Amino acid sequence: MVEIDAAILPTFVFARARDVQTLAQVACADITPHPPFSIFRHGGRYPEIADGAVRGLQEAEREATATIEAMRAAETREEAERIRKAAMKTERERLRAMQISEAERRKALRNERGTFDDGQHVTVEDMPSFIGVTGIVESSDGKSAVVVFGGMLTVTVEAWQLARA
Repeated sequence: MVEIDAAILPTFVFARARDVQTLAQVACADITPHPPFSIFRHGGRYPEIADGAVRGLQEAEREATATIEAMRAAETREEAERIRKAAMKTERERLRAMQISEAERRKALRNERGTFDDGQHVTVEDMPSFIGVTGIVESSDGKSAVVVFGGMLTVTVEAWQLARA
């Protein structure tokens, strides 16, 4: 068995909100011992990601570590392989149950209507790529809304996914 350490999200670093100003100063410094980096900004601010939004990644890392440790502790190669296969089977079953549950939840939510006024500031819920980003409603029909996220980025979003900012 060959083990290689690899980041779950290479090129991404999560920092505490209290440290953002210090990181911004380091990023702008002419001389620094750190490699070049940037901090994502939107709407004149640094979006914050709640701890709960990365819990799934942390849990996946813990589960993978436990499986690897069990495989290392196995006395035979066959036992290690059984542990690996059992972990994969359990993960597939867990993912399938989550997919079914999520599909049922989304089906129920799609029946909800939402009224948003033109020019209203909104955030998009349930879309990880838009967490922490605020947009402006361009038009809405109760079922969906056209939302402008600055510049040329205009997206049609189902109303159930929007919340007033």
